[in-house]
Amino acid sequence: MKSKSKAKTNETGVELLRNAMLFTLSVHKWGNRTVLTSTEKKDEIQTKDGIQKDELNITKRLLKSEKLVALHKTLDEAQAWCISRSMISNIRKGVYLVKRTMIEEFEKKLAAVNEIVQKERMPEFLAEYERCKKESKTRLDVLFDEKDYPSKEALRSLYYMEWNWFGLSVPNELPEEVRKRECAKLVATYKQAQDEARYALREGLKKLVAHAVERLEVKDGKEPKVLRDKSLINNFKEFFDTFDARDLTNDSELAKAMESARKVVDKFDPDAVRESVDVRNEVAQKFEEVNKQLTELLVDRPVRKFKFDE
Repeated sequence: MKSKSKAKTNETGVELLRNAMLFTLSVHKWGNRTVLTSTEKKDEIQTKDGIQKDELNITKRLLKSEKLVALHKTLDEAQAWCISRSMISNIRKGVYLVKRTMIEEFEKKLAAVNEIVQKERMPEFLAEYERCKKESKTRLDVLFDEKDYPSKEALRSLYYMEWNWFGLSVPNELPEEVRKRECAKLVATYKQAQDEARYALREGLKKLVAHAVERLEVKDGKEPKVLRDKSLINNFKEFFDTFDARDLTNDSELAKAMESARKVVDKFDPDAVRESVDVRNEVAQKFEEVNKQLTELLVDRPVRKFKFDE
């Protein structure tokens, strides 16, 4: 006997309901810059003739601290990790689609980052906080304001990541006619999100392949373009490494095109490409064959009808 959730998915035909969850992520940290207020001494700042200081939005950097940079980097890298393994959703602003099989990995990753922030990065930063403040007082001179700097206790509370998992559903308590209408709207929204997620992933690979063709191909009478092979290949490898996490619709057609691209990348020899125009064009042609495969998968761009918010 089929489970209720699977039966519902089969009825609607929206694979996304079975494969993905909605996810939001917020990164909290102290801003190390502040806008100069009208009470601060803007007259001390030199500007070119004709520029009115009142027309400028001037900021000041409060601290110069390597440990603060490391603290922010830890949070930023964790956020980038999440984004690279999810698909942006147009269902609601700031909402991502994450494969259900990735939920446990997301949970472990984010919990570990919060622990690293509080037990490692934060103590390292706070150990040099007062010294950095004194240096800022000298550096900023008349622009220094003690009120810009939180206490150590306050700083601890400012740094963390928080996230939520949720799904959208229609309340059973609604009148039957209204519930049917809202169910239809919800299914249409998920179907639209599914089509957009599939298209975006296909388009992402196509951009990488088309860029490779553009950089590698040497046309008659033209000089070869500068090739940064590490950047070119690393972009492909990152796509390959995160594909399974982001493939929310089990897109077998895209998987096939990706394997074609992977074969070209695996045999990519940067030295041979640099030394021989013929080899360079041969590799470009192989990428172009993949590009044609992907072009066929991008014939129909999803047309946005509405957002769930609307």
